[in-house]
Amino acid sequence: MPHTWILECLKLYNINRTQREFIQNSMKLWNMTLEANSNPFARVSIRCGIYQGDALSPLLFCIGLNPLSQIITKSGYGYQFRSGTTVSYHLYMDDIKLYAKNERDIDSLIHLTRIYSKDIGMSFGLDKCGRMISRRGKVITTDGVELPEGNITDVQDSYKYLGIPQANGNHEEAARRSATAKYLQRLRQVLKSQLNGKHKIQAINTYALPVIRYPAGIIPWPLEEIQATDIKTRKLLTMHPKSSDVRQYTKRKEGGQGLVSVRTTVQEETTSLREYIKKMAPTDPLLSECLRQQKPTKEEEPEGLSWKDKPMHGMYHRQIEEVADIEKTYQWLTKAELNDSTEALLMAAQEQARSTRAIEARVYHTRQDPRNICTEYGLEVPDSRWETPPEVLENKILWDFQIQTDKMVVANQPDIVVVDKHRKTVVVIDVAILSDSNIRKKEHEKLKKYQGLKEEIERMWGMKATVVPVVIGTLGAVTPNLSRWLQQLPGTTSEISVQKSAVLGTAKILRRTLPGLW
Repeated sequence: MPHTWILECLKLYNINRTQREFIQNSMKLWNMTLEANSNPFARVSIRCGIYQGDALSPLLFCIGLNPLSQIITKSGYGYQFRSGTTVSYHLYMDDIKLYAKNERDIDSLIHLTRIYSKDIGMSFGLDKCGRMISRRGKVITTDGVELPEGNITDVQDSYKYLGIPQANGNHEEAARRSATAKYLQRLRQVLKSQLNGKHKIQAINTYALPVIRYPAGIIPWPLEEIQATDIKTRKLLTMHPKSSDVRQYTKRKEGGQGLVSVRTTVQEETTSLREYIKKMAPTDPLLSECLRQQKPTKEEEPEGLSWKDKPMHGMYHRQIEEVADIEKTYQWLTKAELNDSTEALLMAAQEQARSTRAIEARVYHTRQDPRNICTEYGLEVPDSRWETPPEVLENKILWDFQIQTDKMVVANQPDIVVVDKHRKTVVVIDVAILSDSNIRKKEHEKLKKYQGLKEEIERMWGMKATVVPVVIGTLGAVTPNLSRWLQQLPGTTSEISVQKSAVLGTAKILRRTLPGLW
């Protein structure tokens, strides 16, 4: 469209002179560079049309095209519902859909739109246009409508408006099938990529799911189809089959995978559109008619238990929530950048979804509970499979350097001792990777255990000594104090690095001792 036309339209919308001059000066700067074989050879000024990529362009385009909607409305043509509401067009950017009560009126609207388009320098894309005449529910075949630019033919089967197939009959099922197939295609494309686990989930949410989100709310989506698509999605992902489905749809910072379900996507879009229609219906006759024809929706089923509340899947979380820093415990899901199969393996281990002997005995009841041995020998039966009966505790054998002291010290063989002669400091480091529910207890034990060694080092060597316990749960739980302890280590050791080492070690052990899907 000519720039002079846009400027005239700006006057109609009460755009003041200063703003119009700013827009006019901006349009004078619109230009492009022509290239051949990657070599620029000319610059071309844009004298008409909308500059692609400019943030102002969509607004200017709408301003230039908006008078068409007023002209169509004033024409009096349109289709009237039984309630008296009339609809004559749908207009979104350059896509327009016209309605009229008979063939003569619809042709008049087509010619009116063509004339206006020619006036503002726009042309019809005849290959994308179509006309459909329907009488008493039956489509009538015609010769189309003849225009100076060419002929607009009848719609043969269906047409697409804003990407959704429409026609005289019901094409909702075809639209759902098409959207679902495209979604699954993109899902498989993402899963075949080299992205890590976190980024694959993000790609599914932002690249695959929008295919479902776009038509959701506009066309009805049966719950059975939604659930079937969600099940298909989970099967294509690498989660262990007995893991918690709910956890997949929980945010990563809360210990989940962060996947958005198809069901949530459809519900959000449907609810948003219904709320918008309900809000705008009092001031818009067409939306009022739409609200009147809406079918009542069933109440959504309340969400079930969180994965943290489930007896088996949530046991790990309940064991550590009093002793661990929960936010940092699950930070490996957002920062460690593990691949999806490793993530799935570790999460399945946290949820006790691996087919260990204890799970087979206590959950699936396919073998005898190994704790029954305690009963046979008259030993106290531990409450958890992680605990060891006090009567059968064994002394640990450490192979690190033993520090000689004048005074008898029970614990004199820590994992690492760092001596800084210049600063006159000694850092006694002891590392423990153990059951996640015992990390706080073990941290206190380490501090108490090496207190005597710390005092002896300070007395004999004349240096300031510090005991640093580095305690990590086998499945990634960390204590609230871990960050403070790591800051006292020489160099830069991050929480995520030691946590990642621990969970990768666990994954390696699980793969070696429990071979199967991994």
